[in-house]
Amino acid sequence: MAGAGEHIVAISVAGSRLVYSKSVADFDLWRMELGPDGKAGPETLFLHSTRSERFPVFAPDGREIAFISDRSGEAELWVANADGSAPRQLTKAAPVGLLPWAMDSSEILYHASPEKGRGNFRIRSQGGEARRRSRVMDTGRKVDSLRLRAGG
Repeated sequence: MAGAGEHIVAISVAGSRLVYSKSVADFDLWRMELGPDGKAGPETLFLHSTRSERFPVFAPDGREIAFISDRSGEAELWVANADGSAPRQLTKAAPVGLLPWAMDSSEILYHASPEKGRGNFRIRSQGGEARRRSRVMDTGRKVDSLRLRAGG
């Protein structure tokens, strides 16, 4: 009955209930400052919730961080200030991957899951409606070759 990460603790006298502990992965975002000599400082937990935060990507200007979090109940695209403050949800489309930021840090490209309309979308980092981007993944072209043009 117990699977990986589960440990049975006790079964009720009637045998109809049990209590157990279960290990659940909770990914959080950590950071460390790099000194001028490239030496890493201590790790600091800076973006976390009772759910998972993963796949952080800095904006090219370094002011914000995009990440995927399921803190709203489903994995969604979130953005926070680079210091971890003011996290805000940008999507309700269950993105399955973050792709590049626009070079001017105004937009983020992400890939949405099949059940939410598979494809590449772009959304402004300040929020708004997501727009479908070219079908790069459907044509087999490499995702890392994408470049977002300001206003394009």
